[in-house]
Amino acid sequence: MSITSASYGSDQAGLVSGCHFKAGEPGREIDSAAVHSWQHQGGERGELIWLYFNLTHTAFERWMQPQSVLSDEFFASYITAGFFDMSVGDVPLAHHPSGFWVMVVLVVTFTLLAGWWAFRKQASL
Repeated sequence: MSITSASYGSDQAGLVSGCHFKAGEPGREIDSAAVHSWQHQGGERGELIWLYFNLTHTAFERWMQPQSVLSDEFFASYITAGFFDMSVGDVPLAHHPSGFWVMVVLVVTFTLLAGWWAFRKQASL
């Protein structure tokens, strides 16, 4: 397998999983080529396309930008979040009832200590 053909569970556009839902019917799995076809044919009322992309896939942005009406700012922020894996499940104490406030106190305390240390007057001067 060459490095350029490795997809790590996604198709050539970075789509990991996709479903096409129609009112009154079960969802069916679709790939990025089917999404492209569906867009050009025009969807019917009561249809929904759900897509799950690998944001770190090199082809994701090139495929998604011409397909959507999303701004460049969206892609810049979304791609950055994907690269740094900004998911709540990985945040310490995310599932603890008081976890948010514990983290706020820790961050504020650290920020205040770092500010004090950085801007303290040097006694030796």
